[in-house]
Amino acid sequence: MTITLERKHTPKGSNYWGESGAYWNEYSKLWEDYVPPSGKAETIVGEMIRCISRLQYDYYNNGNCNVQEVNSYYEYEICYNCDDGEINNGYVDDDGNFLKEMCEECCGSGEIQEEYDGDPSIDDYYQDMIDFLHEHIDDRSKVDNLVEFLTNGSNSYSNYSFSDNEESVYVELMDEVMFCVLKMISNNQNKPI
Repeated sequence: MTITLERKHTPKGSNYWGESGAYWNEYSKLWEDYVPPSGKAETIVGEMIRCISRLQYDYYNNGNCNVQEVNSYYEYEICYNCDDGEINNGYVDDDGNFLKEMCEECCGSGEIQEEYDGDPSIDDYYQDMIDFLHEHIDDRSKVDNLVEFLTNGSNSYSNYSFSDNEESVYVELMDEVMFCVLKMISNNQNKPI
């Protein structure tokens, strides 16, 4: 027999980090029952809760600095402070030529190296969690929204505002995970991993 559950939605301005998500009471109880103090959970339900919790934790506590990997790239520009790596030091030799010294700005190379952040990617450890959730929830678009959020170049470590709009990615995914977890439990579908 399949049990039908009512799907809940967390209202804007509420979230699980602030203990006000639509399924907060169920979540906190299931965390205690199914998630081990460390390492992976033994069941699908426990692992789903552990995965979304780890992802959410890193967003709120660390600004996704562990989830995201941002590879830097470099561009070189001509140093406008010098002439091919040398600058006049203001002194003149016996023949009237300006004495030159190495440019400190470019270390004598004549070029300045500028570092830029590339587009973020997802760390393999967290990608495994995302893949696990994607495999076990009904509305996979919620996981897809998280992946898009994490790999969008404007959403990297120092650019978060923790606005309702940003939080909605995590809140909606958490609501979906909790709905699916409760459905699995109600239908006796919580299997060992």
